[in-house]
Amino acid sequence: KRSLIRTADGNNIDTLFIDRRESNETHNGQTLVITCEGNAGFYEMGCVSTPVDAGYSVLGWNRPGFAESSGYPGTISEINSIDAVMRYAIEELHFLVDDIVIFAWSIGGYSACWTAVNYQDIRGLVLDAVFDDVLPLAQRQMPTYTSKFVEKTIRYYLDLNNIQLLKLYNGPFYLIRRTQDEIISLIPGRLETNRGNELLFHILNYRYPLIYNDDQTLTLLRRYINSNSIQKIALLEQYCSNQRELQTRTHEYRLENPVASYPSKFGENFSLLERQRFAIYIVDQYLVDFDSQHCTPLPQTYFHIPSRCI
Repeated sequence: KRSLIRTADGNNIDTLFIDRRESNETHNGQTLVITCEGNAGFYEMGCVSTPVDAGYSVLGWNRPGFAESSGYPGTISEINSIDAVMRYAIEELHFLVDDIVIFAWSIGGYSACWTAVNYQDIRGLVLDAVFDDVLPLAQRQMPTYTSKFVEKTIRYYLDLNNIQLLKLYNGPFYLIRRTQDEIISLIPGRLETNRGNELLFHILNYRYPLIYNDDQTLTLLRRYINSNSIQKIALLEQYCSNQRELQTRTHEYRLENPVASYPSKFGENFSLLERQRFAIYIVDQYLVDFDSQHCTPLPQTYFHIPSRCI
């Protein structure tokens, strides 16, 4: 079903709804996945295909100025667009907020993070190839002497700071990082310069301050996030050989604290070794690596409904 919906600032947003609620082929159809495309992305050929292949009901929309959507892309028009899409999903398509998952690719992460903050009861947030803040990526493209000018321009016209938004969201999410990403890495293809690393580093540090509360643990966190698959295995064997125990302790904390709220009190009175073990374990609950470049279509096997870690 294709529809045009009206935004608060007067734009018409082109949407496509694929309803799987009555399908006998899947049990996922009762969950609606709303996709947020990246730059020059369209629902006709963007990230919509991933949740469709996984059997979910899907609502895609083209950003302002793309395809049949009117207006121009920008922070305010993006926010008004996704807000209109959410109201359409709830009021016209009759999905409950807690049956909605927001799935974003690349620059679409901004509207997705805004939605998560303003609709806290969504079922979860999936971020694919999403950066922390657009400013370092913009400065990378310009001469060094223009750095201050670029900063003022970005902060005034295109302030896409996903870290600030995610800190206000208390629900579950996970990040899909493309290990050969040439777009959101300061050095194309270099994993340690991927801006998704910074997003994860700051959010985990914010959510679990009693785990990441000393220089040694923060250094270990950054080391693990920046590691390739072989390096990760070595660190896991060193610190997290008994995964069952870690799972049990996080499960017990969730039972004692059924409502997620951050910053979390998890880690109170932990020893340094305990903090280091959980410092690595927690990363793997939030990060999924996909060995690809930025624009490779995401296989459905990388898409799942996020669940609360701690």
